[in-house]
Amino acid sequence: MSQSAEARDEPSVAYYLEALAAVAIRQDNLERAVHLLAAAGALLQAKGSGWLHALVPRAAHDDGLLAALRSRMGDAAFEQAWTRGQSLGGSRTVEYALAEASPEPTRPAGPPRAGDTGAIS
Repeated sequence: MSQSAEARDEPSVAYYLEALAAVAIRQDNLERAVHLLAAAGALLQAKGSGWLHALVPRAAHDDGLLAALRSRMGDAAFEQAWTRGQSLGGSRTVEYALAEASPEPTRPAGPPRAGDTGAIS
């Protein structure tokens, strides 16, 4: 996605955002999914679908999916998330998508070991 953004290929960025939204849905992170779908929709509306659609099938995000997200989140939360996603724009969209997509480092469960300062090495 970073390379598409650097090349200013916004339709391709939108496709990556849609794919990340599908991941967010699977992780039950509905607010993030709506942010990403709204940002993708704004890019595609402004720039069109580009060349990538000829080679790569788009992630499903039809009206039924949006209605299901709205139903699970509630109208107010959905609208707030949608508005925020549409307003991201440009490099902020890519930064948001990549920052949130990076997995948080996890520590093994259990008591700390002797000498463990809590820092991740």
